[in-house]
This record gives sequence, C-alpha cells and structure tokens, in this order.
Amino acid sequence: MAISFHQINAADRGCCEFNALLRLEANYRRGGLTAWERTDLDRRFDRLSASIREQRRDRDNRRH
Repeated sequence: MAISFHQINAADRGCCEFNALLRLEANYRRGGLTAWERTDLDRRFDRLSASIREQRRDRDNRRH
C-alpha cells in the first residue's frame, strides 16, 4: 500500500500539533492548572483527536 503525500503531511501536522499541545500543557502546569487552562487543553486535545479520526476515516475510505 502506497502512502500519499497528503497523508504524510497530515501525519506531520498531527505530530506537530500534539507536540505543541504538550509544550502548552507544560507551560500551564508551571503555575498549576486553572480550571480555564484544563478546559482549554481538553478542548484542544479533543479537536486533535477528532481530526486524527477523520483522517483515518478518509484513508480507510480511499482503500475501497
């Protein structure tokens, strides 16, 4: 199975977004997480997770 350029870019973006979220979380944790910061992180991780699920679904649909 060949991997398309689009899939590689999407994977790279997902990895970069995940690493950025880890850095943001580390910054938030320095002073202790506030309720707003926890909600912000949850929202961002949920959005990234949804994006990854959609990319996987797109990839699975292209196989058939």
